[in-house]
Order: sequence, then C-alpha cells, then structure tokens
Amino acid sequence: MTQPNIDQLIKLLTQQQQQMDQQQKLVQQQSQQIAQLLTNAPAAGQPTSQAAITIPALPDVSMFEPSDEKSRVTEWLDRFKFALDCAAPSATDETKVKCLMNKMSELAFSEYSRSVLPAVVTDFNFATTIQKLEKLFAKPQSIFIDRYECLKAMRGEGEEFRQFINRHKKLLSDFKFDELKKEQFYCLMLLTSLKSHSDAALRQRILVKLAADGANVRYDGVVEDLINYQSTISEARALEVPNFSRNVNAVQQKRRPYATATDNQGKRGWKPTPINKKCWRCGGEHRPDNCLHKTAKCCKCHFPGHLNTQCDSVQAWRKQLHSKPWNKRVGHLRIGMAYRPINALSLLKVEILLNQTPVHVYLDTGSDANVIDERCIK
Repeated sequence: MTQPNIDQLIKLLTQQQQQMDQQQKLVQQQSQQIAQLLTNAPAAGQPTSQAAITIPALPDVSMFEPSDEKSRVTEWLDRFKFALDCAAPSATDETKVKCLMNKMSELAFSEYSRSVLPAVVTDFNFATTIQKLEKLFAKPQSIFIDRYECLKAMRGEGEEFRQFINRHKKLLSDFKFDELKKEQFYCLMLLTSLKSHSDAALRQRILVKLAADGANVRYDGVVEDLINYQSTISEARALEVPNFSRNVNAVQQKRRPYATATDNQGKRGWKPTPINKKCWRCGGEHRPDNCLHKTAKCCKCHFPGHLNTQCDSVQAWRKQLHSKPWNKRVGHLRIGMAYRPINALSLLKVEILLNQTPVHVYLDTGSDANVIDERCIK
C-alpha cells in the first residue's frame, strides 16, 4: 500500500471518530434532559402520579354482603379476581386491596376491619387479604354435612330445572366421592334413614361421631354409641318418675246437678196436669220457659224470675230442695308424690271443686290425708 492511500485511510478514520464523539455527546445531553424532566414531573403537576394510582371501579361486580351460605364468599371472590384481572392486569397489590375494600358493604367492611385489629386493612397484601376474608365469611362446615346435604337434596317447589341441576352439581362436587370409605357411606345411609323429627338428637349424634372419628369411623361403633345414648336417656327419665305413689280421694268429680223448677215443669214435652198445670213464675197455664215474667223481680225476696204472688210457693220449693241430703261420693285417683321443702315459707295451696264448690286446700306433703272441715261439705 502506497503512502497516499495510508494517509487517506487515517483521515477517514479520524472523521468517523469525531462523528461518533458528537453522537455520544448528543445522547448524553438527551439523557440528562430526560432525567431532569422525570425529576421535575411530581412538582410540575399531579396527573401522571394520579394515573398511576387509579383504582378500578368494577361496576359489574356487586357489593359483597355477608351470608350464611358457606360458598357465597368464595364465589364472590372468584368473580372479583376475574373482573380485576381484566380491568387492571398490572395493578399493584396495594391497589388490588383498596379495590377489594371498596367493593365490600358497610357491614362486611366493618366486621373485617375489626377482625384484623390492631392492624389496618391495608397492612396485608392481596393474597393474605383473600385468605382472611375466606376465613371470616366462608362459614366452613364438616365434609359429612356436605355429603348429608347432597344425599337429602330435593328440587324446590317452582325451582327452575337447570338451576337445580347446577346446584346439584355443586353438591356432588362437595361430596368428594373419591375420598369416601365404605364405613363412612354406611353411616351416611343410617343418617339419612333417621328422618323423623324425634330423631334429631340421633342425627346430631351421628354427625358428631363422624366428625370426631373421620376416616376411622365404624358403622358398628356408631350404632353402639346410639344404643348407649338411648339407654342413658331412658335411665335419666326413669329417675324423674316418683318411686312410689299415694292413694288420695279426688273431689273433682262432678255430680249431676239438682233439678230446677224450670226442669220440673220443663222442656221435655210439658203438658198441664192436675198437679203441674200452672207456671211457677206467674201462675198462668203455659210453659215456665215461655213466661213473659222471667225477668220480673219479686218485691218480697228481691230475687228475679217470678212475681210477688208466686213468692211463697217458690220459697217453699227452695227450702225443700236444700233439705235433700248432699251426695258425698267422691272419685278415686292415683297421683304421684308431691314434693315441698320443709323450710318453705308457705304451704302448697291447691284449689279444688268439692260438690261444685271451690275449696282452697293447703297440701301437707308430710301427711297421708288432708282434713276438710264440715262447712266445705255443706
């Protein structure tokens, strides 16, 4: 290579080096300008910062309300996470937590905020918040309850068939048939067989046994436990029954009422006879119950129901009626022992009917009989 060619090559390389230096200086200047703009951006205005922390509204997701359904919160959280991923896939954990809190009702937010005290709701990341909400509102129950609900599932009156099928699929999913053992299945079938209202205690006993023993439960063991439980209940009831009883006279028996003047002249085909031919109220020849003077008041005895002219005969009839001997027959009844503490402030007071007369009796539980004075009999 000749000398002129070498000089030209050196000159060309020198020019290229100068151009590269100029481009590098230009890049450095632009980098400095960008850094300065980023540094001054928060002070110059807030739009960029506000855009970075915008919380999605998610209008299609309903507000969460606490419910007794155990799957309610799980289904709602699945819906919320799907909508949030579609609306703000690059949102930070803090933004997700704030968005989640905004979609909770006042009651749900209040209950959750009290459950995490002394911390605040924004102290936890999104995954931890989801776990805490599920633990608080999920209402977990035993898998045997889920299986029992699946076995007794019925289509509701007026329930749309497709809705029932979807609900039934959910019950089948919660049944977890692959984890079910033969002895557990036997116990579940026994549980579904006890459908009577009186068997509620037995059903509860079976569920407790299933939850306690789990995979080790045995059908014969459950049956033996139920038999022992029923025996215990029977023995407890036997202890409540008095060990002896006493014979007492029951004075509650009603005797036949005495015939009245109205009955004597009566309603059973009354006909005037030589003895019974006049009304005892007024003396007329008609039935006493058809007498126009039934409400008249006697001036002699001041009793209603007859006239003054008939007062003597009415008084004679009443005197004859009360002179008849009383029927003192009483019934016989076996009752249990009555218990009263010895140091009681007052005796046991009982009101009974004796010959259609109310009598207040003080029951002495330490004696075999009670004494009623002669005035009560009369």
